[in-house]
Amino acid sequence: MNAFKALLMREYWEHRGAFLKTPIIIGIITAVMMILAYLLVENVNVKLTGGEGIEHLKQITEQTNTDITYITNIFFTGLEGLFHFVLFIVVFFFLLGSLFDDRKDLSILFWKSLPVSDLSTVLSKVAAAMVVAPLCFWVILMASELVCMILFSFFLLFNGVNPFTLLWANADLLSHWAAFGMGCLIQAIWALPVYGWLLLCSAWAKRRPFIWAVGVPAMVFMVRGWMAAFTFSGQAFMNLKDIMMALSTVFLNALAPYESRADLLQSIRLGGGNNGLFDPSDIMSSMYHNVFSGKIIYGFVFAAICISLAIFIRRYRNTT
Repeated sequence: MNAFKALLMREYWEHRGAFLKTPIIIGIITAVMMILAYLLVENVNVKLTGGEGIEHLKQITEQTNTDITYITNIFFTGLEGLFHFVLFIVVFFFLLGSLFDDRKDLSILFWKSLPVSDLSTVLSKVAAAMVVAPLCFWVILMASELVCMILFSFFLLFNGVNPFTLLWANADLLSHWAAFGMGCLIQAIWALPVYGWLLLCSAWAKRRPFIWAVGVPAMVFMVRGWMAAFTFSGQAFMNLKDIMMALSTVFLNALAPYESRADLLQSIRLGGGNNGLFDPSDIMSSMYHNVFSGKIIYGFVFAAICISLAIFIRRYRNTT
């Protein structure tokens, strides 16, 4: 257990720039954009819209509690969706180079000299992707949303509005934080087959693991499409469509669990505007029901196979 904890700490310290600094940068950019928007809104709106934006800002005190809650829900849900998207990108490249980089710089020879098994090493990288990185993003997200709330409170105070009765009383921060934490769990579950495949490519590739990770699936589906086209088989096209839809469901839920929910996608198709789509309790309920899918079982099996192969390959491959 102590060895595995040390491996997790190693992954954190080696990649703290991606795990920790990346969400901090997102939070800083969000705060700076809020400040610039507040400072520049008057000039921009007077020149472009005749001051309509200013009037909307002055009329904020006339909004009902439900309207304020809806506005804050949209803002927080959008920010959380951005954090989920960036989290997936960070983990994608972390796993893609996790086993490849050790062989490239020959540090694998040092790590193999330690009393640490290949199983523990590879599983520590999976745990870092599914637990350590999401925890870092979760903590920074909570801090970022608090900073945004404080900034907006100052903006309201400067305009003679009480932020505690108008903003803080109608913003459900705790529910949003819980929804993001649940979203990280759902994201990790759906992304597990992708993570397994990335580890396998990282362990196998002698150079350019990205080409293997992206090029092989693209080539398989290209060949499958050609076969369907050359045979003029409608059933072959239907099978290919079903496979693509299944994989797109997995990828969308792995990339952005907030934005790939069935209720939100259905509303977008119909052009609807259901306020409940951005409510954190409804988001959690939707994600909870979305995780009970047969695709999850197949994903776990595929991930287990890929991770097992990655462990086996790492045991016998020490250099690129």
